[in-house]
Amino acid sequence: MKKGLASCFLLLGLLACMDIQEIKDPCMVYLKDGTSFEIMEDIRRSKETGVFTYRDEDGKLWSLDIKNEQSEIDSVVCVNRVYKKKVE
Repeated sequence: MKKGLASCFLLLGLLACMDIQEIKDPCMVYLKDGTSFEIMEDIRRSKETGVFTYRDEDGKLWSLDIKNEQSEIDSVVCVNRVYKKKVE
């Protein structure tokens, strides 16, 4: 019984990890006020929620919720992939 339960938790954990996209290249974050900044370290994106997480140069963990309508983010561009297109 314990072995079956442990296998079930392992499978659920693996499935949860499949929801996360690891991004190897730097991304540019464009804000509604016209400014932008680059994120480069430990970038991950939840495919389900669209939330990006990354670490800054000091190792502090940050998150960006690009689907939130009240967000100050216009778009996030990673190489040639655009997430949440900029509104012109």
